[in-house]
Amino acid sequence: MFTWPRLREQIACCRLGAMLTALWPRTAAVLLAAFAVGLLTVYGGRTALSGPTSSAAAIPITVGENSCGRGWSDPRPGAQTLWLRNTGSEAAEVQLVELTSGAVLAEVAGLGSGASAPLRVELGGGRYALRCVLEESNVVTGPAVGVPGPATGPAGVIPVTRADLAGPLRTYQASVLAAMTPLLSDVATLRAAVYSGDRDAARRAWLPAHLDYQRLGAAYGAFGDLDEAIDGRPDRLLSGVSDPEFTGFRRLEYGLWHDQPMPALRPVADALVASVTQLRDQAPNMRLDGLDLTRRVHEILEDTERFELTGHSDDGSGTTLAAVRAQVDATNSALDALRPLLRTRDPALPEVDAVLAELARTLDTANHNGVWIPLQALDHSTRQRINALVGQALELLAPIAVIAEPRQTS
Repeated sequence: MFTWPRLREQIACCRLGAMLTALWPRTAAVLLAAFAVGLLTVYGGRTALSGPTSSAAAIPITVGENSCGRGWSDPRPGAQTLWLRNTGSEAAEVQLVELTSGAVLAEVAGLGSGASAPLRVELGGGRYALRCVLEESNVVTGPAVGVPGPATGPAGVIPVTRADLAGPLRTYQASVLAAMTPLLSDVATLRAAVYSGDRDAARRAWLPAHLDYQRLGAAYGAFGDLDEAIDGRPDRLLSGVSDPEFTGFRRLEYGLWHDQPMPALRPVADALVASVTQLRDQAPNMRLDGLDLTRRVHEILEDTERFELTGHSDDGSGTTLAAVRAQVDATNSALDALRPLLRTRDPALPEVDAVLAELARTLDTANHNGVWIPLQALDHSTRQRINALVGQALELLAPIAVIAEPRQTS
């Protein structure tokens, strides 16, 4: 039986988040959730990953529209394996529920018709049932099963519904709307500096505007093509920095710090103001899905690890650490919106807060009155400290996408 800390050790040891990000950017949290849930569960401080060593050791239980939870004939406390077999005609998600509290202790997702799967659990005394969420039918809850003894098993997690996510979404969307005013103001200041021909002034104006945008980390999925127009990286384009579609903040960064003629940068600044204005105008109608918010809490710093801390996103300004600091703010903003849901569901939340606060303090040591030490100029110990704290934060944030994923319960 794997404990919650053991799962975090496995993720940290294997650097699963980093590996998945390298292959599938911005979807790694989803895949990590599939790793944790599909293999089989992450809830309330317990993780069930492995199946039974033999079929004789398993408890066969049927899953289906007419037979959910049948066959659980040996209810007992302690560690055990429930062997699930879908005898119905529809694929199913199967949840093990503690009936008194309604908490989900474990689940198997996407169990197809005719398929079987092991579910490792550890049970204390209480009343339990299997809940079958079928693709085309209503949710079916199986018969209650009483387990004798004291209630010493894992507490589980109360499921989050889409209705539960409505409040956090409103909170986060309000913060995005509020951020549009300073963003547009700072971008206008940047354009004016570019038009003045004063390269130093334009460089100074570039950073505040860029950091405004970096702090909108959880909302990028709702921005569509505007995200690429405003902050797209050149490595995604066929001709790199020479590609005519290389625009926005990073195009200005490249031009300002590679001494390109200031007049040539005016159209870039104009286009950036136009894109940000369009974003501001569309923001009130922005559709941010609850799943996007829960995933991005982890993905923001995942992108930080992949792009900023490798130096990949620096197009000449040497302000990578300032961007990392802004991305910590973005993570906290998304986390704060979800905090009402996580406070009673994620036992690691105080540790998350402590690690993010320590990361922010460490990054701030690289800021000398608005002049940031370039990433490559950091001393070795500080660089290692930042890398370690980001890795630790990723480890702690990874389960949130699973914990706060909306689940059908009726």
